[in-house]
Amino acid sequence: MIKFTESLELPSNHKIGDKVTLDFYDAGKVDNCIVSEVHFSEGSVSYDIEITVKVQDEFKTIIKSVDAEFVKKQ
Repeated sequence: MIKFTESLELPSNHKIGDKVTLDFYDAGKVDNCIVSEVHFSEGSVSYDIEITVKVQDEFKTIIKSVDAEFVKKQ
């Protein structure tokens, strides 16, 4: 087993568990979201974002592969 003793710096602005806002510009914003996964591909970063939806009851859903352009610090 390998033990990591240093922090690994990743090329993303957000990490799993961060609270973020989805900002789709003219289409609107979704606040109080949480990063559930971070994906890296050549030249880009995308996130899976957990949002809480309140209709009659409250439930959570995931929006997958959101481009980093739309994910902002809360």
